[in-house]
Amino acid sequence: MVNQNNGGNGAAAHEDAKPQTIQQNLEAQAQGRLRGGQLSTYACAECGGTLWQIEENGHLHFQCHVGHTYSPQVLLQQKAVLLEALLWSSVRTLVEKGTLVRQMVNRLPADADPEQRARIEQMARLDTEQEQALRRMLEAYPNPSAQGYIVTEALEKA
Repeated sequence: MVNQNNGGNGAAAHEDAKPQTIQQNLEAQAQGRLRGGQLSTYACAECGGTLWQIEENGHLHFQCHVGHTYSPQVLLQQKAVLLEALLWSSVRTLVEKGTLVRQMVNRLPADADPEQRARIEQMARLDTEQEQALRRMLEAYPNPSAQGYIVTEALEKA
């Protein structure tokens, strides 16, 4: 079974690693014919491409057409790590956006429309509220990355 991705060494290095199903599907797609492979609903954690779900000799794995390959456990771990990074990036972006809005409202002339100033200040408060809510959620629940390890450990014991 595949237990890790292939390190992202580029499409040329993976050409030989493509299962026959993927190659046949790519050729069929190019010729406008129906394809026989089973596409999953998942995107590749490295390049964002569509993943094929492939079962060979009783082992399930996922592979994109450039060759990135994952076992289900590694794909879950990669998705969990990506999710956590995106959520923390959202926290950072909300802080930056709120700070920028406040900076801009402070640059308004003293005689600026008070209603417009109030609307802009409210936008900054909403950014702060959203950032705090997301931060509370992230800090209150287990680390999303831990989920992959927990599932993998349970499967290995089974």
